[in-house]
Amino acid sequence: MACPTLPLVMLGIVVVGAAACADPTGANAACQQTGEFGNTGCAEIRGVVVNRSGSPEPGIVVGPRFLSGQDVFNASYATTDSQGRFRFRITRFSGQPAAAGPDTMSLFVHAADPRTAGVNVPATVRDSVPGQVTISPVGRVPTALSVTIALSREQ
Repeated sequence: MACPTLPLVMLGIVVVGAAACADPTGANAACQQTGEFGNTGCAEIRGVVVNRSGSPEPGIVVGPRFLSGQDVFNASYATTDSQGRFRFRITRFSGQPAAAGPDTMSLFVHAADPRTAGVNVPATVRDSVPGQVTISPVGRVPTALSVTIALSREQ
């Protein structure tokens, strides 16, 4: 007699596997080794963009601003959803983990409203907040830096 729970167990494995593959930057996704260039780790940044009264700001472009002299990271950008939320990862493509202590890096998380920009004219509604991320090695799940950015429409 066949085990009636086997198909259910297999279905659960397929569902969990599909969910894990659906979003490589999900909350439980480990830093991935990239193909062509390789990398030594990643960090995740997430948060919300609001206006000065605390209402969410959808459609805002958010990304990292790196300090000079740091290792080489990719420049990932995200656009806020209807609730003003965003999430992105940065991956280190050159440089090595710290020899001792935590592997951290300071950066600015920058937000700009593209609707206030023009050709060769930067967005007039923009702001940044400083933060420090911990770079997780390949194969580990990064601990996300969470930030809130409040944009002012007053100029």
